[in-house]
Amino acid sequence: MIYCFNQNVIPKFRYFKLIVLFILFSQSSFAQIDTSQLFLKMAMKLHSIILMKDSTFVEVSKYNKYSYFNSGSVLVLNNSDEAKKLNFFNYFYNKYTDIKHLSILITDLNGKVLKKLKKSDFEDISAFSDISIYTDNRAKIYKYVPTIYPYIINYQIEISSEQTAFLPSFDIYESTKCYILNKKFRLINKSDANIRYKKEDLEGIEISEKITNNDFSYEINHIKPFSNEVYSKEREPSINFSIDHFYLSGEEGTFSNWEQFGNWYITKLISNTQSLDDKVKAEVKQLIGNETDKKKIIQKIFQYVQNRTRYLSVSKGIGGWKPMNAMDVHKYGYGDCKALSNYTKCLLDVAGIESNLTLINASANKSSIDKDFASWTGNHIILNVPLEQDTLWLECTSQEIAYNQITDYTQDRNALSLSNKGSKIIHTPKLDNKTNKVDFITNIQISTDNKINVENKTVYKGKYYLDNLKINYFTKDEFDNFLKETYNTFQDFAILKTKKENDKENGIYTIDVQFSASNYCKKIGNDFMLKLIPFNNFTTNLKKDKIRESDLEIMGKSIRHEINYTLPNGYTLKEIPNKIEKQAEFGNYSMSFSFENNLLKVIRTIELFDNEYKKKSIRILLLSLKKFQF
Repeated sequence: MIYCFNQNVIPKFRYFKLIVLFILFSQSSFAQIDTSQLFLKMAMKLHSIILMKDSTFVEVSKYNKYSYFNSGSVLVLNNSDEAKKLNFFNYFYNKYTDIKHLSILITDLNGKVLKKLKKSDFEDISAFSDISIYTDNRAKIYKYVPTIYPYIINYQIEISSEQTAFLPSFDIYESTKCYILNKKFRLINKSDANIRYKKEDLEGIEISEKITNNDFSYEINHIKPFSNEVYSKEREPSINFSIDHFYLSGEEGTFSNWEQFGNWYITKLISNTQSLDDKVKAEVKQLIGNETDKKKIIQKIFQYVQNRTRYLSVSKGIGGWKPMNAMDVHKYGYGDCKALSNYTKCLLDVAGIESNLTLINASANKSSIDKDFASWTGNHIILNVPLEQDTLWLECTSQEIAYNQITDYTQDRNALSLSNKGSKIIHTPKLDNKTNKVDFITNIQISTDNKINVENKTVYKGKYYLDNLKINYFTKDEFDNFLKETYNTFQDFAILKTKKENDKENGIYTIDVQFSASNYCKKIGNDFMLKLIPFNNFTTNLKKDKIRESDLEIMGKSIRHEINYTLPNGYTLKEIPNKIEKQAEFGNYSMSFSFENNLLKVIRTIELFDNEYKKKSIRILLLSLKKFQF
């Protein structure tokens, strides 16, 4: 706060220890547990789900056949969001994968049967989503409605599959609320093909392991749920398998490294999908005209794709990995990530500009493709365009995103660039405090009756740009509600004028708003006490009294807020605060003040560095962030 005074009057800021849960197993096929009220009370405080036992057995008999057996028992303690997911049973299959056996037995803690399901009790549906138009996959589904808690789900499933390109993996964690008592995994390779394996992110997890020839066995016991803390670095501990001689939806192939994988992918899945007719080629050349600047040509073509296509999931053809023909994308105006990226590549080919389809793991956490372990991985395709001095990145699934804008779910990770010159692992650009920027310029006119007129311009870049693209789809009412929430610190908030702009050339989203409000300042007699930061107060949801279980991963950001206050006639400042500058391991903070001709200018800057920090640093971080609040 700062005083503004009338010149004619004298003037005057839980943690639970892990409790060992004693679960008693019988010799029967299903587990029995301690049903005492003490046990249940302790268990419910700590977890929502207890995986009592889970056993998976995989047998690879040929390069194009494997069998999968899975059984187990899980105790559902309450109706938490994580627990509710277990009430929806879904098992996927297609013409290359057959569900041989499926049974579910649900009981109470005393063994009384609540529900018994066999394969024929499940509904058989096409496995498409709201954004799907084609899919070869189907699913057996059943939704169970619990009548009591706790209850036990006992499950058994047997699957036979020809899709050896995707061998089952041993995934350690089940969910954020699931405690694992016992989990086993075994894979036996009886085929002539070589199977490779890779351990991922297993630090701190005790695993019993036995490997003899082509027999891989693993077991874990008493694994508590993974931490889902704010700013936690997500973990996906697993043991993954890849077969060198594989079969995928009618096609077979071999690879043991990424270059071989890329060559097969291009030859079998891509090369015969890249034809465009002469009419389309002529249209592209007309679009380019006399333009010779490659970046401007790429931008024109990217905008052309955005204007005439939209995203729809298409999961048909060779396991959903083969894209639609580029000519069909042009004709129908839709496609999924691989189809739209492939279509854009074909248009760039017409312009004589090299580009590469790029296979990537798109996720909020930085899930990189392992450069040393070639396997069938990746869930998204984007386009990289190598130029002499730069590489451009095109996210072809969005009609709103800027040209050459990497997204927060594809940034800073390894990806596979597919090229006839040799496929290779590359690394995507990073979004950090140099790119994630938001600038506020706020002009506030204060009247003597304590009413204000405000003009605010907000400029978003980087992740801030990406987060606010959704505004383009808002209705007027939704946009007005968004503004009211943004400026909820103002009383009697009334919108006078708004403007929003998506600068696709530079990746900048701008919102201009004019509004009026009242009672902004606190009145003390004839004086005003002025709140220096009208909105956008910097806060953190890290808890200083919580014992941190996981390391921190912070995405960098820079925030600049310039506020210009025009004081009422006859008012001035009692004093001008000194400039504030603070530096810390995690970032920098500054706040400056100037006053001239009845205009108070306040400029606040906050910069957080992009980095990973050990959990022991939490208290230092919180002390630093506390310094940043004013």
